[in-house]
Amino acid sequence: MKFVVWILLAVTCSATFADDPGSQLLKNLNPRALKSKKPSYIRISPEARYLLGRSCLKYRSLPQWRKIIEDAFNTGATCLKQRGSKQSLEIAAGVEGTAQLIGGKPLKFLCEEEGYSWKASNPRDETLQADAVATDPDNPHFPTIHMNPRKLARLSDADLQRILFHESIHLLGYGHFTHVEYSYSCEHCCFHSKEDSEEAQRLGCSICKGKYTGIKDPRYIDDIMQFFRKGLPAHADIRLAEAQSFMKGHRQERWAKFNVLLLSPLPDQAPFTIPYANLLEKKYTPLNDAESRVIKNIKTPENKVFAFLGGENIQHLANAFFFFYESDYKLAEKELMQAQVTDVKQVPATIRTRYVEHTVPFLETIKEEVAGGLLAYYSDLEFQAVAENKAEAQKNIYPHRQRIIRAFFPEWNPKFFPPFKKADDGTIIVMVDDNEVVRVPASP
Repeated sequence: MKFVVWILLAVTCSATFADDPGSQLLKNLNPRALKSKKPSYIRISPEARYLLGRSCLKYRSLPQWRKIIEDAFNTGATCLKQRGSKQSLEIAAGVEGTAQLIGGKPLKFLCEEEGYSWKASNPRDETLQADAVATDPDNPHFPTIHMNPRKLARLSDADLQRILFHESIHLLGYGHFTHVEYSYSCEHCCFHSKEDSEEAQRLGCSICKGKYTGIKDPRYIDDIMQFFRKGLPAHADIRLAEAQSFMKGHRQERWAKFNVLLLSPLPDQAPFTIPYANLLEKKYTPLNDAESRVIKNIKTPENKVFAFLGGENIQHLANAFFFFYESDYKLAEKELMQAQVTDVKQVPATIRTRYVEHTVPFLETIKEEVAGGLLAYYSDLEFQAVAENKAEAQKNIYPHRQRIIRAFFPEWNPKFFPPFKKADDGTIIVMVDDNEVVRVPASP
């Protein structure tokens, strides 16, 4: 059933098609857990107003959770104060303030499919799911930190402290890409683990001070790329997913497209990022200073050497990604059909293992992002055609949806997903096999 949930979300999850009737499915289906019973909470201590979901007690006792949460915020706030900058002191005050109220509400912690659907967030690859997420102010569950039940059992107390501190910074309004990268940088400054490099901590502490004019400050661009390149290569897939999510919500913003390069600076990613950088450079010349700096930091000698390994197949993938975010969906589909990211014959044997273990998964993430986006696009078009009784248009659109499924989601038999139908009452019927899954209003 998890694939059913995913494809229904794929029909609708892109905010870029918010004006299309098909996108209304999102409000009906995601997150599915919103329709479940209301979570039950327990207060963790008389002093703090934190509320812990009772489901969390399956993973730790109440005293253990109390210590984890209090140590996370106390350690983080103390560390931030030691940085001594105006920005770090402001974040420290905010982190300490979570013990009382945020926007007049207590901070809540949940550990199950309560108010957030982890199964729907990325059922195809659990490793690309976050350890936790923080709600946005416009979310009815704000302020809440949702912890991933699929990963909780494997996380140590130290891991949880680091994660909760990271998410608390998001609750203060500091997002990825829209602000200086405080969540990652302050996390690795204040919760340095043996898996992190010393460089990650040094750069994290420097960025955490926030002494920049903004995200296009040349000093920030250099620091954040060095931070991700040398300090945090293990976060590459998660950062890419975050960058793509940001692009969906800011499709018309030129800077959003350069953020993919900003967050993907490693040589292992160069077979994609170098050709994609070339496409951006050609499209947006003359570049402004910030864009030029990002391009320069991507086109390092080491990256250029590694980029040759990609060949024509990966050029097609870069083209598909570029055209998709330029809203040229026909060209994106054409290029994606020609991209073969697992072809490693051209890769020298001496580095083939590295390429297979690091580059290929990154390229697969790009491919599935574009494929999922095209699936959502064609599903929305078909939904519109059905809603407007345009049978001929639906007949022309439906094969595109099936072609994407056959090519990129072979585990789903395309026969499982027949064309959308319009019911007598005007709602649109989404079916899987011969079973009706949901009915959605034909218009917002």
